[in-house]
Amino acid sequence: MADCANNGWILEGFPHTRAQAILMAKKSLLPSNVIMLNIPLEQVYQRTAPLQNEEFGCDRTILKRRLDYAAKNMPAMVYFFQKFYHNVTSIDGLKSKWFMEDVAVRAVSDNLKARMTFARDY
Repeated sequence: MADCANNGWILEGFPHTRAQAILMAKKSLLPSNVIMLNIPLEQVYQRTAPLQNEEFGCDRTILKRRLDYAAKNMPAMVYFFQKFYHNVTSIDGLKSKWFMEDVAVRAVSDNLKARMTFARDY
């Protein structure tokens, strides 16, 4: 879409697997930055505990399946992007939201500077 080509795009929680990452690359859908928020499983369960009793609550069985699937598939997907595109930034999800924002913005800024330098030198 034209707006994505002009303004960029964000995918949250995708791709799920290395195979999906490879398909994205084959279609030239390459993210400039891959941001990984690292949060221990115990913290994820603790943060979702209050949601269980709400009207649109968190189903723990579904959450567990999603987390198990991610734990199984995420390392290979992240390795793919890091090995071939060197664009993965890992952020400690237990830090403040300002820290996480600063790290993410710095990663995007560094990537843009590297691209501009490459374009200028090319």
